[in-house]
Amino acid sequence: MLKGTIRRVNISAKPIPRAKEFDANITRLNQEFHAAVDWAIDISKAEFFDSRVQLDVPEEFIRLDPATQVIVRRENLLDDRWRSVASEMHPVLASPLRSIVQYREPAYEIVIAARGEKDFPEQMKSRELLRESGIAQPT
Repeated sequence: MLKGTIRRVNISAKPIPRAKEFDANITRLNQEFHAAVDWAIDISKAEFFDSRVQLDVPEEFIRLDPATQVIVRRENLLDDRWRSVASEMHPVLASPLRSIVQYREPAYEIVIAARGEKDFPEQMKSRELLRESGIAQPT
């Protein structure tokens, strides 16, 4: 569980490129771990400064704060409706959407309205736009 004030998070299960056998073992071990647990990481009590959190964990194994944190799947950005929503969003929260579309990864992004920021109310409006449009997953 991540708790308290956190500047930035990037948790990756993918090590620096190594031999294919090593990567295959890491993938297998991650799959075995996720098959045996209800959740892998809880960020629901974390206060983030950054509006973006990158976790290399299957989204269904992440516990979120539904009030401030949402998941946006890449598949929900394949049509153009996200562009009109992004044009109304806080630019810091819209940026990850553009990256997912442009680079076709990651598979999802956790978008967070950062409570500690002075523009928190604007970020919350953006998060609501994502939910109302169906782009963000309900939590």
